[in-house]
Amino acid sequence: MLGLAISTLLFIAAVVGVMLLSYSFSDDSGTITLPSGRPAPERPNIAQPDSPDRVEVTNETVQAIIFELSRPQSYSLEMLVEKFWHDGKAQHDIHVSVADGMTSILVRTQGYPDKRILVTPDEYYVWLVGDTVPYVGGPGLIGGPERLADEMQMMITYEDVLALDKQDISDAGFTDFGGEDCIFVEYYSPSFRYVTKYYVSVDFGLLMGVQEYDGSGALIYRMAALEYIIDEYDPSAFTLPDGTAVIDVQEEA
Repeated sequence: MLGLAISTLLFIAAVVGVMLLSYSFSDDSGTITLPSGRPAPERPNIAQPDSPDRVEVTNETVQAIIFELSRPQSYSLEMLVEKFWHDGKAQHDIHVSVADGMTSILVRTQGYPDKRILVTPDEYYVWLVGDTVPYVGGPGLIGGPERLADEMQMMITYEDVLALDKQDISDAGFTDFGGEDCIFVEYYSPSFRYVTKYYVSVDFGLLMGVQEYDGSGALIYRMAALEYIIDEYDPSAFTLPDGTAVIDVQEEA
């Protein structure tokens, strides 16, 4: 599997010019009670747990467990995304609202204008706060709207763990991250020699943190969820610069 961080960075640079980054996590393994969700069908390279309700989180079962998780249909999320290099770093404050199959993203970076990104099921809009005309992309979103929204908010898509070869998963378990019960998984990218770690909320299927290291062991990307609210979002976040409320348009269609 090609390096997720590299592909994400290239995609963002081509579309919005924003950067990719990551966060830390623990190695405690254990067991979890999964939230109710769709049953995992037989899938190649994904181990099926003995029980859909109670399984041990291991390198062998973590893909099937992640397959069982699903993100809420609507929520608000604030997160910090950082990218590191040898003598500095870039920091981005990301505010995300999700509702009705759409994602609104506000990117705040010190020294740069705030950027708003709105991803709908059919197209996406990008503009600097204060602009009157957005850039419009689509239809035919690359990887689908959820994947595109992850890339636009500089977040590594944790569902890509499902496509990994098991031999590349180096650790997995159940741990606490910032007071949240989480699954963690660590994997190694043979192509780029990167090590990537994820924390995923057991209750809500939201990504709580990510951390990525280069081949020398240096931290190059970190993401941490600072606050989230399930089933609540800001309707004004889904308004285009000309005042069009995209949620209202979608609901009336």
